[in-house]
Amino acid sequence: MRVENLVLRHVCFTGNGNSPLQELNLSIFSGDILGLITLDNQGLETLISLIMKNHILDRGSIYYRGKEVSNSIFCNHEPNKIVLVDSSSKLIPALNISDNFFFIKSHCPLFVKRLKQKTQIQHIFSQYGLVFNGNEYPSTLSKLERCEVEIIKAVTLGVKVIILRDPSSFLAPKEVAQLHVLIKKIAKESSVSFLYLCNHHQEILLYCTRLAIMSYGTIVLEKNCTDVTEEMMSIVCQDAIKSMIGLPKMRLFRTPETVVKINNTYGTTIDVNKGECVVVLDLDNKVIPVIKSTLFSSENTEYSIKIYGEDAYKNRSSWSFLPLNASVTSLCYSMSYVDNLLLKKWNSSYSNFWRKKKYRKAIATEYRHICGEVIDAPDLYRLTADELIQLLYQRILLEKPKAVFLVQPFYRMDMYQRVKILEYISLLQKQGIAVVILAISLSDSLQVASRLVIMQNHSILDVFNGDEFEKASKYGLVLK
Repeated sequence: MRVENLVLRHVCFTGNGNSPLQELNLSIFSGDILGLITLDNQGLETLISLIMKNHILDRGSIYYRGKEVSNSIFCNHEPNKIVLVDSSSKLIPALNISDNFFFIKSHCPLFVKRLKQKTQIQHIFSQYGLVFNGNEYPSTLSKLERCEVEIIKAVTLGVKVIILRDPSSFLAPKEVAQLHVLIKKIAKESSVSFLYLCNHHQEILLYCTRLAIMSYGTIVLEKNCTDVTEEMMSIVCQDAIKSMIGLPKMRLFRTPETVVKINNTYGTTIDVNKGECVVVLDLDNKVIPVIKSTLFSSENTEYSIKIYGEDAYKNRSSWSFLPLNASVTSLCYSMSYVDNLLLKKWNSSYSNFWRKKKYRKAIATEYRHICGEVIDAPDLYRLTADELIQLLYQRILLEKPKAVFLVQPFYRMDMYQRVKILEYISLLQKQGIAVVILAISLSDSLQVASRLVIMQNHSILDVFNGDEFEKASKYGLVLK
């Protein structure tokens, strides 16, 4: 009989009131790799917080390794042996790998035999086919190595549930595949369970043993991955059908007109035409940071980016840029909705025009039928995630750039939000704007893509047109 490492029974938890859990039932068995999709992201942060550290529940019970740790009457307010592995490192930077393993325990030895410690750490990693001598510091590790070290460290310290949060959003496709070799080995050979958080059911069906879908803070579907079909997914979420079967492909303008030209000293050239959406897939995550710096500065001499023949950094009004997690990094929350909408206009040659009260009022009136009453918001602190996404893309539409650069636009977006972003990208294309999506994972970007450019080590490995995307699977990509 399989052991349940973590069980939630009829859990209702309001927490801060922003993202409550409602009658949530979930079981994670030993050796399980359970993929969890949230259709609307509601309750996800609350769930993570609740299972990692116990709280008094409104209703229901939580069991860890067969012991009840939380209910509506009591809890021990202590953390469970559950670890979260995501894009941020949990290793102590000042300590090497050996010390990160052995000297964070409450009862660590007063005297250390370094040779014995080195032998132990090498033995621990060799069980999983990895080679570390223990002297490496976190800063020298790649993102994949850092994840591997954190997972093996958790297993060594007796953790029974490990949460993996959207690894494909910060690891290259080949690295994701390598990571899954490790977690499958651990799940098979030990009693450790994995909770795999991801918003792409194809990725979950490829890597996980079971699938759970959460909506409005409750589990609406829980199945073995072998029993899940596309029809079942579409029934669970009718609004997500667009995301799964694809939006209508945009017709290119009759006469191709090159808007964006990206060149580098490695002999790479990427042209993006008017109304075209090109996905640049960066397999080793080396290209995206360089392209970003080239857009804003002339210091980088390896790359050049031109918009209609002019260096991009010389004319920032000709292009727009949304970085990773743009709703957090690209908005001024203390400013009003209208001020955020006009933010780039303030830096234009007509800044005095846009600062005048009567024109700001005219903009608010014009956008009220698009954005609703939120247009009157004095700041952004109370806006929902959907309203922030709308603000970001409406701002681009108001700016009327010649080109748009989007860095992983689907990062941590739920299914509904991904569909909405796809619609906004299609709208940008309709207006003749060249769209460049810079990504390390495909997410849903192929739904609106005209071309897929695969790059590694600053060179182009392959280029696929819209009717050839299936061929990209030879690179180990999950084509979503």
